[in-house]
Amino acid sequence: MAQKFRVQETKVKSWLSNRSGIITENMTSSTPDKLVGSTFKTVLVNEFWEQVVWPESWPTTTAPIMWGAGTTTISAISDNWATLWGTYTDWGSPITANWFVVYPSGNASTVIWWANVTQIVDTTLSSPLSETTITLVASTNYCFKPYATNAIGTSYGTELCFTTSAAPFVYTGNLGGNSVSKINTTTNTVVATATGTTSQPHSAIRVWNNIYVGTNVGASIQRIDTATMTITGTINTWVVGNKYMTTDGEFLYVCWAPGSLRKVNLSTFTVVWTATWLSSPYQVKLNWSFAYVTNNAGASVSKINTTTMTVVTSIAVWTWPIWIAIYNWFAFVCNHNSNSVSKIDLATDTVVATIAVGTNPYGIGQSQWFIYVTNYGGNSISKINPTTNAVVATIAVTGWPLAFESVWDKWYIACRDSSECKILNTVTDTIIATIPVWASPYGVWI
Repeated sequence: MAQKFRVQETKVKSWLSNRSGIITENMTSSTPDKLVGSTFKTVLVNEFWEQVVWPESWPTTTAPIMWGAGTTTISAISDNWATLWGTYTDWGSPITANWFVVYPSGNASTVIWWANVTQIVDTTLSSPLSETTITLVASTNYCFKPYATNAIGTSYGTELCFTTSAAPFVYTGNLGGNSVSKINTTTNTVVATATGTTSQPHSAIRVWNNIYVGTNVGASIQRIDTATMTITGTINTWVVGNKYMTTDGEFLYVCWAPGSLRKVNLSTFTVVWTATWLSSPYQVKLNWSFAYVTNNAGASVSKINTTTMTVVTSIAVWTWPIWIAIYNWFAFVCNHNSNSVSKIDLATDTVVATIAVGTNPYGIGQSQWFIYVTNYGGNSISKINPTTNAVVATIAVTGWPLAFESVWDKWYIACRDSSECKILNTVTDTIIATIPVWASPYGVWI
């Protein structure tokens, strides 16, 4: 969707084509010359639209924020993170906010306010700003821009693009073996195993050089060092149940049975906040400053403000929602007992489509163009066109396929009953390799 601006003052008759926040030419003959070099401020009207707001008076001694050529840089890139930099001059007007936006480079760079964009806020409020973005997808092209705001307005620096490296390893949680397997993605072999994980490692996420594992029966979250594959920390949850989680790089957001979402500080590895009034929460995904949580027992999705950890709204779906994926400005939710996927418009928080899939859908994720759903009751994967909401292919996968993760055009699938990790090539939609792991793998993590 093309980005548009709604102009507040009639003296400017044309749509703005300059996105830098700095006016470089008179927009009309009646516009005073002092408009040249001035800035506008953009105000977010909703998730997709911005409005131009002109200053009450044009600056006379204070110039706008200026971004110099070559001041957007990257100092490090890995398979799932990158360290970003931006340098600016505020010309005497103190910076009140600065941040980065990161987005897949296959999309128009002007579409900056869409659901797959990551916004990373830097609280130092000074130049240069630097932040490290995590949970990127391996072997994927991204672009980013640094932003800054002062009393005059908001502007951004040069767009810079990069490609994450290939993921050297994937990890499976093996419920039957109470262990975590480390798989080399080049040789497709298990190269190490973390044992001693308390009963049934069920879900996890990798942050830097650690994996955070939620145990199903063990009532805990464990931190595993990926280099040594040893347990380095434990948080007791005191309750049995799955603990699917996600992260913004500073906090973990953990589904905490039977009825809450916990916010865990990664630095201290402690629970710092709790959102309650959920109904058997299962999985959580972040979208800007909100968390979307599936409620098994409640047949709903809760939208939670991650700053206040309060429930903003509840969205009714079909029975036993499990996994959730966010693609563009929509969320797709697996309804396990209804053999369907609910499509939610994130602008209105309403269900706009229900898509029939295979038996007992469980895992769900997105490639660049399609949504993939594992149907463990049907031993298959449904491939969905997210634009037409149609299933365009059904791929046979034996062994009770559950969770999966992607490495570029390859999906690593945990098959519980066959104790295997299978690799799906999403270009040909065929299984190209099978890797034996420990008993009953339930999750796969990159």
